[in-house]
Amino acid sequence: MNKKAQGTPVWIIIALVLGLVVLVVIALGFGAGWSELWQKMNVFTGGGSLATIGQACQIACSSNDVNSYCKQNRDIKGLSWDQVAPINGSSVITPTFPLQKPTTAEKYKAAEVTCNELDDANLISKCASDLTC
Repeated sequence: MNKKAQGTPVWIIIALVLGLVVLVVIALGFGAGWSELWQKMNVFTGGGSLATIGQACQIACSSNDVNSYCKQNRDIKGLSWDQVAPINGSSVITPTFPLQKPTTAEKYKAAEVTCNELDDANLISKCASDLTC
């Protein structure tokens, strides 16, 4: 009468882990706010710091991805006035309109900026490929 115990199936363990991850994301979303959560995850906003966007632009450049380099709009957060001022094609969201140099160290956001515009403004490394936008 030696009965062996039945083990827990692997799919139950995987389902429990996935369920726990979903619960944590839901709790963070309702606790901190969904927009704050997506900004921190930086998956759905398409924006980030200048360094992050610069890396994405260099990847698009090195892979000769004209669509991503020339047409994909990006949002850049946390820019200084000296970084925002040379960007020509973007709609710049600032604390004050019209655009004027602030007296304090305010941070700005450049919206709908392409890698080509950042390259023209000398805010990212020059594209070594011969991409024509």
